Amino acid sequence: MAITWDAVGDRRYETGIDHGVLYPQDGSPPVPWNGLVAVAEAPNLAVTAKWIDGVKYLEYSRAGGYSAKVKGLTYPDALERLTGASERVSGVYLHDQQQLPFHFSYRTLEGDAVNGISSYELHIIYNCLATPGEHSYETIGAGFNAQTFDFDISSTPLQIEGVRPISHLSFDSRRIDPELLGDIQGAMYDGVSSDPLAALGGSVAFIDSVVATP
Repeated sequence: MAITWDAVGDRRYETGIDHGVLYPQDGSPPVPWNGLVAVAEAPNLAVTAKWIDGVKYLEYSRAGGYSAKVKGLTYPDALERLTGASERVSGVYLHDQQQLPFHFSYRTLEGDAVNGISSYELHIIYNCLATPGEHSYETIGAGFNAQTFDFDISSTPLQIEGVRPISHLSFDSRRIDPELLGDIQGAMYDGVSSDPLAALGGSVAFIDSVVATP
């Protein structure tokens, strides 16, 4: 079949981010991240080349760790504790304490020239640590500008037999079985478990089942 350009519905785009959730691993319930502005991922896939007598004969890739910069107009109170601000007495914080791990999920919106924004992808990032970025406090002038907060996020991937270690899992609403997508969303947003997919047997068990599927 001949290649066709600009077929109806093929002009797709991504825009927008919402439904941010933090899943603390210290027994606390998951919390929504209202005011989430952006997640800038930094893929760490390194390609190494081998040469003999001036001729390249081999290239292989090596996956590094996941990292991203997350930006928000505000952030959940739970993130204070997770980034090392310990509230020993109500309203009194001890900063520069031990960071705590968490999982993180968000949704990115997708559309096309015909239907507008009509689909989305769910993203889950596992075993994260967050470090607050530089933040400045400024006087209020003639205009009002809401300042954003930046966090650098890194992760320790899940070890799954049969695939490389996994930090990032995503689900495309256009392609996934609608019933399965409903189950996944129900598990992610039940507001109870520190594992986003606990209601499906847990993240490791769920990914194991996907990997084992022929």
